[in-house]
Amino acid sequence: MHRNPLVTPIEEILRQSESSLSEYELLKALDLNADDFGEDAPSGSDLALFRQHFLIMNALYTLQSKFWDKGLKLTISALEISLIKTEISNQNELSLESDQAVREYYLDWDEFTSSNEESVNKLLDSFWTRYFNQDHYQDALDVLGLTEDANYQSIKTQYRKLASEHHPDKGGCKIKFNEIREAYEVIVSITNKA
Repeated sequence: MHRNPLVTPIEEILRQSESSLSEYELLKALDLNADDFGEDAPSGSDLALFRQHFLIMNALYTLQSKFWDKGLKLTISALEISLIKTEISNQNELSLESDQAVREYYLDWDEFTSSNEESVNKLLDSFWTRYFNQDHYQDALDVLGLTEDANYQSIKTQYRKLASEHHPDKGGCKIKFNEIREAYEVIVSITNKA
């Protein structure tokens, strides 16, 4: 198993900090050398930024368990990283507020070693697609005449009904049909129920 070189410096920064930090503030305190992220990751490239972020998050999630064992709770988000004393009722149960899938992702060292320009670009494209779709989610619900609590079956049924009504081959409007299809794709991409 590879040892993240940022674990010790981040631990020292967190122990010395009197208040919470953002990821950016932590990054500034680390004063990293851009050349530390590999020859295939030029300074300022998306790959270098990804690797820098990954190392920080990997170190934080690694430290989370270590701090917990010492009666300290480390909360982790990009905007707020804080270390506070906590009363532990069961020393063996680490109660994590973070999404377990996110934690597992950053603790998987293979995600770091397998990163390259192509994989990082794909990850960024996926993020921006989801971000854009999230922004248009309510509009998409309105197009299909749905409410936020609609389940996948009702989404699919409503989509099929409207698509059938407005299909150009059945005399419907091509623009309205495309709007319905795009709205359905937005909703499905957000709800992850495709």
